[in-house]
Amino acid sequence: MPLRLTTVQLSDDPAHDSWKLKATIDINMIRERTTEGEVIWERGQSLGSGGHGEVFLLTRRDSDREYFRAVKAIPKESHKNNSKRITRELSALINLQKFPDHFVSFHGWHHDIANETFYIAMEYLAGGDLHRYIQQDLSRAKENCGVIIKQILDALVVMHEMRICHRDLKPPNVLIASVSPLHLKLADFGISKSTNPAVSCMVSKGIGSAMYMAPELHASVRCKRGDARYTTTVDMWALGAIAHEVFTGIPPFCMPIHGETLTDHSELGSTRGGLCFAPSASTKGNVTLDHKAYWDYYGSTPLNFPDDLLDKAYAPPNLVRFIKELMKVDPEARPNARQALASRWMLESMGVAMDENYQIPQLTSSRMVGLDGGCRASGQSFEPDEFSDGSWRLNTKEASPKTYIKRIEYFPPSKPNII
Repeated sequence: MPLRLTTVQLSDDPAHDSWKLKATIDINMIRERTTEGEVIWERGQSLGSGGHGEVFLLTRRDSDREYFRAVKAIPKESHKNNSKRITRELSALINLQKFPDHFVSFHGWHHDIANETFYIAMEYLAGGDLHRYIQQDLSRAKENCGVIIKQILDALVVMHEMRICHRDLKPPNVLIASVSPLHLKLADFGISKSTNPAVSCMVSKGIGSAMYMAPELHASVRCKRGDARYTTTVDMWALGAIAHEVFTGIPPFCMPIHGETLTDHSELGSTRGGLCFAPSASTKGNVTLDHKAYWDYYGSTPLNFPDDLLDKAYAPPNLVRFIKELMKVDPEARPNARQALASRWMLESMGVAMDENYQIPQLTSSRMVGLDGGCRASGQSFEPDEFSDGSWRLNTKEASPKTYIKRIEYFPPSKPNII
């Protein structure tokens, strides 16, 4: 007997209710009631699973066409004590629907009251994820490194300026919408969180995946600092780790496993810099996180980023500099997404000519960034409607020297984006 999906109020946000699917579910199919009648979705293969549930494929056949959806099933044990997590994921998916080029499309949610499982229906992308893309052909990934990082940055600009922090940015959560031309979309907002100062800002445990986790997300670091708050710069650290992996095949602070998973954690219980660390689940595929290298970097003065893998992969110096900037230990020293887009390596990847004196613009208000022959930042003010399409244009307000400018809007919050 099919189970009825009942109404569940997740929050006070009426937008959530408007996305509820009218459906019934059994083991092999979902029957969805739409304005055009009943639609039957057949359950297919598992697409993956994690700590917060399983994702499986749904297929609908209509005449000679097939339609697909990816559905995330979140069981009772994952949400019974944390319904806010589902509320945050739904809020992120709904708010990001205005930007379908950057994020997976959201089709709705439903709740199985009998076994207390939530289902979130999303766009299915058959191209897989960025992790598989890297593993399949590292040379191809290296060649497209600029395109990959640019598209992730474009998505982060949207998220961060909407005050949303992803908190679990990693290659498996970057999906391939198209291989040629390469088109990526961000997914999995299960632990995303608003950075609105009105939202609760304290956290009690580490969030995210160890290989891509910024130091300030670790409980030991927060305990030493006496501050459990952090900002959207945790996503920028993760982006630096992704850029490293795209170019070398391995995230930073990681080492390959030869034959078996690393089990010698003899040094991990020691105290370094007043912090006591213990091993965590940090193995993926054929690599594992080198905890000692990670925390040695955290405690080094000056910072000594391990760039040997980048050197072996012949990474351009500006890419190495880009990654080091993103992965600075001090969160306030990392560039934000807008600044990263204006970095030397990123602009070179987009075909903008650079010279050796170019510096990342310090964006502190709405302004124009100008590029002349030396590619220097310009703080010249312009009317609000000028250059609104975001393209590079000749600056007609200055006769000499010849200058090209592009609008970069940056709206600093009245309060820090702390979560």
